[in-house]
Amino acid sequence: MSGGNRDFEAFILDDDNFRNWSSRHQAQGISSGNVVVWTPTTTIRGPAVYHVVVSNAFSVVSSKVITIQATVECP
Repeated sequence: MSGGNRDFEAFILDDDNFRNWSSRHQAQGISSGNVVVWTPTTTIRGPAVYHVVVSNAFSVVSSKVITIQATVECP
């Protein structure tokens, strides 16, 4: 798909990288790229604070419905 069909971008960022991303600086994390649907399968090791960010900055004309499901396991 191309153009308006790729309607959002999502990120999973630790706290430091979220602050960088929020300040429009380069950030390291897990990124979906521009997509319609994203199903990340990743293991995040902690302890840490993580942020899930969903952005439609490049597609502000259309509204979005976001559903997030996450599983957390603690040893």
